[in-house]
Amino acid sequence: MCKLVFSVFRDLHGIRKAVHATVNFIKSNYSNVSDNFIFEVKIILNELLSNSMRYSYRNDLNCIATVIVGITFDMKIYIVIKDYGDGFDYMKIFNKCEDIDLCIDSIKESGRGILLVKNLSDDIKFCNKGNKIVIIKKLITQCNMKNKINE
Repeated sequence: MCKLVFSVFRDLHGIRKAVHATVNFIKSNYSNVSDNFIFEVKIILNELLSNSMRYSYRNDLNCIATVIVGITFDMKIYIVIKDYGDGFDYMKIFNKCEDIDLCIDSIKESGRGILLVKNLSDDIKFCNKGNKIVIIKKLITQCNMKNKINE
């Protein structure tokens, strides 16, 4: 198992650097990773990091989020994002929306991103406070994609 740990500063440039570093880390360990998988990881990271920066440090321009990206032996990646803000009530969103198709019109614009992340991930976990999230996603390589298409 290998992992990458870094900090992200509160700006779009910091988020872009984090996404770029994560993609490079994944590709350096699995050169045949699928483009669709990389695209979904980019969406997940952009959404979670922008939420962290937007909501956790409303008045602090010097905020930092910690990101850990790892690859397990069973070909799953995990992404951990932790900030030091107050967190949020993630269960309020998830309880309201058991089925994304039924609730997409009933939630505010501010709740849709976390639902998107949930649906792009194989597993999602929060700490009780809501300021740390762990995403698990099965690594999809070009070979996996060809096998899925042929099934």
